[in-house]
Amino acid sequence: MLLLFAALAATAAAADRPDRPDRPYLPPLLQFENGTRVASAAAWGAARRPEVQRLLESTLLGAWPARLPRLVSATMINTTTTGNSGAVSTFYRLTFAAGNATNETNEADEANETQIPFDIEVLAPKAAARGGGGGGAPVKPPPLFLTQWNHREWALVGCQRGYVSVRYPGADTRDAAPAFQRAHPKATMMLIMARALVAHAVLDFFFSDHPLAPAFDHDQVCITGHSRNGKQSLLAAAFDTRFTAVVGSSPGAPIASPYHFSSHNFYGEGPDAGNAGSWWLNSTASFASHPQDLPMDGHGVLASIAPRACAVANGWTDHEGDISFADEYAISSATEVYALFDAESKLHIMHRPGDHHGFILVDQYFDFFDVHFDRLAGAAAGFELSWAGDAAASGGSAARLFSTNRFLTPAGFSWDKW
Repeated sequence: MLLLFAALAATAAAADRPDRPDRPYLPPLLQFENGTRVASAAAWGAARRPEVQRLLESTLLGAWPARLPRLVSATMINTTTTGNSGAVSTFYRLTFAAGNATNETNEADEANETQIPFDIEVLAPKAAARGGGGGGAPVKPPPLFLTQWNHREWALVGCQRGYVSVRYPGADTRDAAPAFQRAHPKATMMLIMARALVAHAVLDFFFSDHPLAPAFDHDQVCITGHSRNGKQSLLAAAFDTRFTAVVGSSPGAPIASPYHFSSHNFYGEGPDAGNAGSWWLNSTASFASHPQDLPMDGHGVLASIAPRACAVANGWTDHEGDISFADEYAISSATEVYALFDAESKLHIMHRPGDHHGFILVDQYFDFFDVHFDRLAGAAAGFELSWAGDAAASGGSAARLFSTNRFLTPAGFSWDKW
């Protein structure tokens, strides 16, 4: 009787929403909106990926401005060299010109552009620092690592591991994103998306060959952050292909934990709990009662990063909207896109004990980057990474630590495979 009532209720609800087809599972990634199948990596990259991103922008995120901010100047504020470690801390002030395009040719009205300055800190191995007391670029430039302002300890870990580490103001403690939103009143980007734009702008400085910018390997650029910083890290990588690796640390709903499987129906965070109108578009809240109606969800963000290295770090007992089942379902779904590129091993989920702010091993995130940047070449076969529980199961090979996903939930279950 209860099942019959539920079925009748679902039928009635669907009849009330004829423009919103029920999607009990995540929206298909390998199917165009017209219903045809995505059959190749080329078709994904040329047509379906932009389609997925447009759906994300119109439903959840808002969109970056048509004309992106441009770097105007970079000046050094201060630099400090630590003799014992050979590391250099340098503060730069970057200034960007921002403003909406004024015509169909996407040309800027430079007279009315807004100048947006903000500061970054670069923590670099001494040999990599440029303009900050260093001795020129090493034979092989180090990787570049970005994280948000409140993660300075993470940047220090990156520097210790040989990365040029950058702190940028895309966090609650210091945030340049609202200035870009004000400068682009026609852009629809909400706050998380605008913070991802700040990361994009910082990369412009490093890729500009500015004489003050430290040397780095342009093919080894990574980013990570925790919670809402994890959300923006994944978004930055999804919308800027210069990022070649990303770890989202407990990113939660809806970017790592899709609303389809992390709403109030799952004792999680629904579209009405995610601060729509600030973090997400106001229209997101309209899906609160029926998250299954969303035309695209967070799995589309992960898929947009393919075939680059991507990981989601998840706490087993996270109670703040990061749900293991939802995270694993998103990973399982996005794996279909990675398979088009024969790159399934580049998409990973990392489980850790504890709550949202629990047992976080930042070194494990750098282990992931090192594996995918081939920085472990020449290491001993028994090289032990920081997460000893996985090292024992890796058969003594560091690279195999992140080669397969072991799910905690039935999210990866497939009747066909079974």
